[in-house]
Amino acid sequence: MSSMRTILITAASGHIGSELIPLLLKEHVNLVLPTSNASLLQSKFFSSSNGTPSNVKIEEGSIIDPNWVESILRTHNVTSVFLNIGGTDEVLTTLNFLDSMRKVETVKTLVYLSACGDFADTFQGFQHTIQSNSAAHVLVKPLIEYKLLLTDYAWSTIRLGPTMFFDNDVRRKARLREGFFDEPVSDSPGKGQSKVSCEDIAVIAKNSLLEPLRFAGKKIQIGSLKRYSGSEIAGLWSEVLGKEMQRVPESDGNARMENYEAKAEFPIWGNWAWPRDLRLMYETWASDGFGMTEEDYKVQIEALGREPRRYEDWVRAKGKELVLEK
Repeated sequence: MSSMRTILITAASGHIGSELIPLLLKEHVNLVLPTSNASLLQSKFFSSSNGTPSNVKIEEGSIIDPNWVESILRTHNVTSVFLNIGGTDEVLTTLNFLDSMRKVETVKTLVYLSACGDFADTFQGFQHTIQSNSAAHVLVKPLIEYKLLLTDYAWSTIRLGPTMFFDNDVRRKARLREGFFDEPVSDSPGKGQSKVSCEDIAVIAKNSLLEPLRFAGKKIQIGSLKRYSGSEIAGLWSEVLGKEMQRVPESDGNARMENYEAKAEFPIWGNWAWPRDLRLMYETWASDGFGMTEEDYKVQIEALGREPRRYEDWVRAKGKELVLEK
């Protein structure tokens, strides 16, 4: 590959990667796309007639294998990384990935996908996150953020803190079509959840990768300033689907949480521990809510170059289309 910036993108075929790759293909950069299924990734982004562009390298292997990660970082002289890791091996995989980056000594920029919240910028924020959360997939984020802040790595880091993806609603499309909304989002004022478009995450990821000096050391929270209550979300889906959404009453003790844990979109990654982990996350949000400050929102607009996409618009257009899709 040439001397221009070489960017490795993890989870290229996921929600964010699907938005990010087309944006980067328009830029003067090299792309390295690690994947467990090269043919699937190839067909997702590139036609069989045109083939893969010369500035794109698709590498098949396991992101869990640090030796393989180190080899592709070194082989392609990777200078920038978008790191989006999830699943039960998130801590091991992320820390091994960082170690591989350290060993190859070519990476100058890391854009790390965390989650919305003050996890490491203030000790008070870190302390509150640890005390109020019991969900493992949430608590891994402050651990990694602190590792990045306190370790003298050779690269600059930009942390992204998205809120709840619009697209997550599609996971429960069968139940929405049946007229049942089972996500246990609180109806109490200020205790709802901010919503975010994966397109907006991708735009800020792209800007961070291409303008690292502008964003180095920062955490950019991404999503709506508004926190949507469960009744507001259910009301939107009632409107677009033309049927009243039924919900487990919030007043019925733990019934709403128990129903979600038992019947929601599980297992994730084939692991039945995830229903409880997500329930623990929602229990924290029921007391704290999930969103950002007005100052966070202003920083996001500067990074995005516009206002973020509106959840209502997505539900009424793309969301409706995806939920009704068989």
